[in-house]
Amino acid sequence: MYHEFSEERRIHQPYVDGWQRMSFWKPPMDNYGSANWRRGLYAGMCGLAVVEPIRHFASHVTIMNHFYEWPRTRSEYNIFFKEVFRMPDFWSELSKKMVFGTVAIGGSTAV
Repeated sequence: MYHEFSEERRIHQPYVDGWQRMSFWKPPMDNYGSANWRRGLYAGMCGLAVVEPIRHFASHVTIMNHFYEWPRTRSEYNIFFKEVFRMPDFWSELSKKMVFGTVAIGGSTAV
């Protein structure tokens, strides 16, 4: 075995000098299954909480733009976007999309 010699034992042991000799065969302390899954869920849920409402809002703005002309003044923008939020099933569809996204993120992170 190569651990019989003191020089080999010193070189192959993990120690503080991370710039010159790093122990690549040993995983970091926080690299275990549940921590990695939790880290993936944190990133996925943050992305879901930001991206999915923006996509949902943009799609409803597009639908609203098919029936009404695009606003030109600030007061028209206020009325237009207020009516986007008042569209039928806007909030229920958003909640369904968020639940589906949560299940999809949990499954893809677990895989």
